[in-house]
Amino acid sequence: MDTASADFEESLLRFYEVLLAIPEELRRWSHSPFALNPESAEGFFELIQQVQARTKLPPALKGQIVGPLTFGTTLRDQDGKANFL
Repeated sequence: MDTASADFEESLLRFYEVLLAIPEELRRWSHSPFALNPESAEGFFELIQQVQARTKLPPALKGQIVGPLTFGTTLRDQDGKANFL
């Protein structure tokens, strides 16, 4: 995260505008910039394909992703300083 870049504040504002608009647009969730897609979640889509290819479906299926808190604690700025306090 480059907090010193000239467009950092504008980009952050755009991010939160999109984030806050999601509840009003749940019916178009698949068009959200936060939606999973094969380019950013290749493993998830491979898991789905593998399960669908089985002749006998498993009784349960568990997938796991990094949550927002865990991910947030890994973010660092251009100087290596943690962005999560």
